[in-house]
Amino acid sequence: APARPAELSAGGVLLSIRCPDGSRCVRRLEPDAPLEAAFLLAEAGWVEQPGTAPLPPAFKLAAQFPRRVFARDGAAAVSLAAAGLGGAQEALLIELPSE
Repeated sequence: APARPAELSAGGVLLSIRCPDGSRCVRRLEPDAPLEAAFLLAEAGWVEQPGTAPLPPAFKLAAQFPRRVFARDGAAAVSLAAAGLGGAQEALLIELPSE
């Protein structure tokens, strides 16, 4: 899981990730944190309901306005800010792969 710094700079990003069941994972991260931290946050917050499948490894994260989709490949090498997620608040949602 992403480290929780004791104090974030004034430029911290409040990242909110919406799961398919409507629940949210929220964490404040530094803008220079790797995009991978958003994927780890989504995995940590995912709760499987009885009879439902676990979070598939090929899930993506998407921002609505403007629409942007983020894949896991290369996410460790890109910061949140470089991915365009450097604002004070950023909202993402989990997109499951279509079967």
